[in-house]
Amino acid sequence: MSNSYSSVWITGGSKGIGRSLVEVLAPRSEQIFVSARQSTALQDATQSNSIHAIPFDANDQQSIIAAQRRVAQQADFIDLLVVNAGICEYFDSHSLSSEIAERVMHVNYTASVQLIEAALPLLRAAVRAGKKPKISVISSSIVFLPLPRSAAYAASKAALTQFCEALRYDLANEGIDLQLVFPGFVATPLTDQNDFDMPFKISSGEAAERIVKGLDQGKANLQFPKRFTFWLVAIDSLPASIKSWLLRKMSPIKNLKRDDHESKA
Repeated sequence: MSNSYSSVWITGGSKGIGRSLVEVLAPRSEQIFVSARQSTALQDATQSNSIHAIPFDANDQQSIIAAQRRVAQQADFIDLLVVNAGICEYFDSHSLSSEIAERVMHVNYTASVQLIEAALPLLRAAVRAGKKPKISVISSSIVFLPLPRSAAYAASKAALTQFCEALRYDLANEGIDLQLVFPGFVATPLTDQNDFDMPFKISSGEAAERIVKGLDQGKANLQFPKRFTFWLVAIDSLPASIKSWLLRKMSPIKNLKRDDHESKA
């Protein structure tokens, strides 16, 4: 059975998975609020009277609060919130950067928490209106097997996942469902920056279709494509020595001799 929605709020909606979700959900939603930082791309994604641009900057909590107020001015409630805004930056042990780690953690974790906090009054209003509101949080399959160079990104998505896992039971008792989504590689402007092979990559349109289907089916946890996430889980379950050997092969940092360490000191 396909769900229909009165008011949907999608963040990171100007491109990639978010924009594809706007396209998939538009025929079954009375109105959609689309948020992103890039105003030009956001306007391109909202070429419809029922789709409204609500820009905000994930680095600024006051911007998120202001966006929520704009949504509240146009909707009595929201019955679907999609938490999708995020960034990815890589480093290895030679280029380790606490600045990058903090930046990625803020956008992917802290800003997501701030968004959910801001949206909760509108979701609770949906419950009072007799709706069954949902939150869909886009995590990542990286949480199943953190890979070399992904330390900042993996940590941010792990934090977001654990936060949602703990919160979902409280929300369920309020009548609000929370879905966690763990996509593999999806063709988006974000992954276009990657300089490595991305096995089993799917289109953002296919990802959006799977997410919406998962919402229709009431799935609490959704991972795809299975042919990719299966291998992540399988490798993670290997004996530690074998798992370490495989992942060290993937690392850009090769075995260093004592002299190499001394030269880098």
